[in-house]
Amino acid sequence: MPGRSRPGAPCRRACCRIEASAELGCDLDRADEANELGRFVDTDPRLVDAPATADVPHMLEPAFGRGRLRAPGPACDNGPMLEIGTAAPDFDLPDQDGQRVRLADLRGRSVVLYFYPKDDTPGCTTQACGIRDAWGEFERAGAVVLGVSPDSEKSHVKFKEKFDLPFTLLADTDHAVAEAYGVWTLKKYMGREYMGVERTTFVIDADGIVAKVFEKVKPATHADDVLAALAA
Repeated sequence: MPGRSRPGAPCRRACCRIEASAELGCDLDRADEANELGRFVDTDPRLVDAPATADVPHMLEPAFGRGRLRAPGPACDNGPMLEIGTAAPDFDLPDQDGQRVRLADLRGRSVVLYFYPKDDTPGCTTQACGIRDAWGEFERAGAVVLGVSPDSEKSHVKFKEKFDLPFTLLADTDHAVAEAYGVWTLKKYMGREYMGVERTTFVIDADGIVAKVFEKVKPATHADDVLAALAA
């Protein structure tokens, strides 16, 4: 497994030369939001050039691409984010290889369930590479790491292979699991509103109970913060 970078240090591997300092956290998030908003135009032809009619209430101008963009699904209040001490909702999602992964099957082990906006974007790559570089410590902690985004299995394969990620990526393409965990939210970027994933991590204990919640995660410090929670 790759060696561990010192805490807070940028990844220097050729495949991941992204300045991952805490000071750049906000810039990385903004870059990811731009890419996330662009996803809906680039990947779903139904959202391109949709007519701005009264019966389509959630029309948005895209940051990239042409025409107009409809938010993927009706805007809704998913309720509060899961709190510490509550049972983590079970799910059944395909991983990057099409294999089904159920949370219930992982009872007896700690699970790091982290939701991120989009594959191969600056902040999400920094976050994933941080876990990769600390992978030996996650293994010693006995934790299962699951990254979840609305990207497809095919997208996950490319992301995983490009950055040599040793953990599982799950395809929540209809964002149902993100909704169940309260992290599918209304987001804003450059005056535009759209529904997307709020970068959030849940540490779930061996009994399936939420033990720790990290909201508005900073990619550069994510791995160290989660490892500290696992050791507590």
